[in-house]
Amino acid sequence: MEQKRQPYLSVGIDIGADFSLMASALPIQEIIGKPYKILHSSNRSVQGAVERILSTGRAYELPVRVYMESTGIYHLPLYHRLKDAGLDVYVLNPLVTHANQNINIRNIHNDKLDARRIALLGLRPDLKTSIVPADEVAAVKALLREYHAMKKETSMYICRLKNQLRQIFPQYLPLFSKVNGKASLEVLSRYPSPGAVLSAGADALAKLIREASGKGAAMAEKKAEAILSAARESLSFGHGNSGITFLIGHYVEMIRILDEKTAAILKQIKHSVQDQPDSLLARQTRLL
Repeated sequence: MEQKRQPYLSVGIDIGADFSLMASALPIQEIIGKPYKILHSSNRSVQGAVERILSTGRAYELPVRVYMESTGIYHLPLYHRLKDAGLDVYVLNPLVTHANQNINIRNIHNDKLDARRIALLGLRPDLKTSIVPADEVAAVKALLREYHAMKKETSMYICRLKNQLRQIFPQYLPLFSKVNGKASLEVLSRYPSPGAVLSAGADALAKLIREASGKGAAMAEKKAEAILSAARESLSFGHGNSGITFLIGHYVEMIRILDEKTAAILKQIKHSVQDQPDSLLARQTRLL
């Protein structure tokens, strides 16, 4: 959206994780006062920022517009607090602020200078600002970020599991289409080494695979024989130790935990959309 041409006090806020710095600029491109440090952990500090903005606007008899850069999630609490105070608050895409780093200020990184730069940038009549999503949209976005992060973490543990198997039991990997499948994880959880597999025997393996996979007895027996054959081959090619055996069990446990938690997050995402069937989010979102 484009800003209308009218005189106003521009307040720029450089957002940080734990604190932000605020500066103000008059319509004549003049920075006024000293930067103000806003401690996110202090309600008094945040309220002080609100009062400073309002009092400066009254002193110069100008309406106020507040500009801040979108910095992940760190800007959102301050954005909503200032909006609740009745202020006009706008969020800038970092690409916009980075493209205008030479605006009346030397091109160096400094929190105080960044706040002043943002304040001056806010005076540009052609400035493009970003749309802050509604809470229901922001909620789903937060869940999706965590979902993808946990799926990535799961993939890392699967790779670690495969790497340990390549040392101690390389013949096991071709036996399952997915080493992290339910039946495979159950086998590795109970028998994390070729020696443990051989000690278990065909009957115990077949029963375990049948119960875990839900497949028939014939398939389970065939798979059990294949695992036993692979375990025997590993005696001539494969080398392990107690550390590798422990890590295989550990990785199996972590993969299971992450699978359970990502499933719970996915369920919550679906509920978030389904709970508001008439919302724009529900109409435009395909359930995962």
